[in-house]
Formats: sequence, C-alpha cells, structure tokens
Amino acid sequence: PVGFTTSKKSITTSFSLKPAESALLFVSNRGAGKSNSEKTGSEVPIEIKPVVSRRLNQNALTLDYCSIRLEKVKTGPLYFYQAQTLIFKQHGFNKNPWDNGVQFKSMLLDKDTFPENSGFEATYAFKINVGTETTGMRAVVERPEYFKVEVNGIPIDPIPAEWYLDKDFAVYDLAKLVKEGLNSLTLKVKPMRILAELEPVYLLGNFSLTSEKQGYSISPVTEIGTGSWKTSGMPMYSGKVSYSSTFNVDQSTNKKVIFKAGLWQGVVAELRVNDQSAGIILNS
Repeated sequence: PVGFTTSKKSITTSFSLKPAESALLFVSNRGAGKSNSEKTGSEVPIEIKPVVSRRLNQNALTLDYCSIRLEKVKTGPLYFYQAQTLIFKQHGFNKNPWDNGVQFKSMLLDKDTFPENSGFEATYAFKINVGTETTGMRAVVERPEYFKVEVNGIPIDPIPAEWYLDKDFAVYDLAKLVKEGLNSLTLKVKPMRILAELEPVYLLGNFSLTSEKQGYSISPVTEIGTGSWKTSGMPMYSGKVSYSSTFNVDQSTNKKVIFKAGLWQGVVAELRVNDQSAGIILNS
C-alpha cells in the first residue's frame, strides 16, 4: 500500500519513479480491512477443491515477419519494420516517412501521387498443427481500406462493423480458408499509398502456441493450469483468465472468511464469491 493523507475533499500521496517506470494507484471508498500480513487471531485454513483455469478470450499470435514482393525486388522473411522501410525506399523515400516523422500541414499526405504500376505484396506465413480447432479463427489487419487481403490465395473481405482493439483494425473470418500445415496471408497494395504503412497481422482463435526454432506454430488447446501463461501456450495473450474453485463454510460459526492471494504475477485481479464481486487485488 502507498502512504497517503486525506482532507475533506482530497487525498494526497507521494512516490518516485525512475525513467520509463510507471505506477498504477487504486483508490476506493471501502474500508481497507486487514492486510495479508496482519495477524487475525486464530486462523483455520479452509480446504478448497482443485483450481480450474479457463481462458476467457481468444488466444493471439502476432505475425511480424513477412516476405515482400515489389516490381524489381523479392525478399525472404523480413521483420515488418525492415519490410516497411524497404517498401518506402523502393518508392522514392529515404525511409518510412511516418517513422519518427513530423508532418507540416499536409506535407506528407501531398506525396500520395504514386504511379498505377507501383505498390507491393506482403505475405505472412503461419503453420497450423494437426487437430487444431479453426472454427472462429480470425485475422486482424490495420487500415483495411488500403490493403486487399488474401488467405491461401483466396481474396477475403473484412467482417462488416467488427474491429479489434481499435476501429482501424479490421477483422477477417479465416475459419473456412485455413488448413492444417503451412498457410499464408497476403496483403496487396496497388498503386502505392502514402498511408499504406505495413504493420504486423494478428491471428485470434481457440488455440495454443508451440515454440518453434523460428517463431510459433498454432496447436490444439492445452490445459492452462495455474503457472505462467507462457508455458500454457499463451505467450502473446493479453486477455482475461478465470481461476475458480469451491469450498464449504460452516455458517453457524459466524466467523469471518479471509482470502489471501499469496504470491502471484499479474497486474490486477477481481475476486468474485458466488458470482458477486468481493474486491480488486493489485499486484504490489
């Protein structure tokens, strides 16, 4: 907990941060109650059933390597930052103009005058292992108005009015287009557009990730457990996970029941008892 003082209309606290550090403060009008470290008199542990872990959102795979095809250039897999730099250099720029660039009025937008035979193709490869569920598998592409998308050579349009994280991130249904083994997702731009800045593509679905010599492949879902998300096939997952269990309490004793989170490595969690919120837990 962070020390603080209160007045009628405000709360005052102080803390120091090193460069690039951050702090998350939670202020509540509830009483502080007893901390985990406080003595609570005679405590009797309550036996709980084994914890059941469940992912509440689709898993994610970031595709940030792609092969580029330009009018006179064809590359192997490149990191997307290298690829976008190459693309803009091939279209008359020294580098990606949006990379740490400053636009005066419409200086950069006014350069959106590329010939009809300009443009590029970027192909992202991904592998789906045997037995993986592909129902509900989706791709996320930024700024879809500038890119034509193909999956395994088949053109595909975004799902109307659906987006992911940001309204400029369109969602594409891959369920009927992907297959076991090697797959490809290709972005095509013709002619070149000044706002066609190549970025990673994201895959979402009910799968686990398997570490490969280079990157990850997509595998059937594995049991999550209570350990690190990385070892449960979710190294890129940013959603929610539910950890639930059951226990019995003797109501006749009228004793207080205290939950102790113990050591955990997360940012924030909500404790729910019988589907009612019992408080927010912050990792200090």
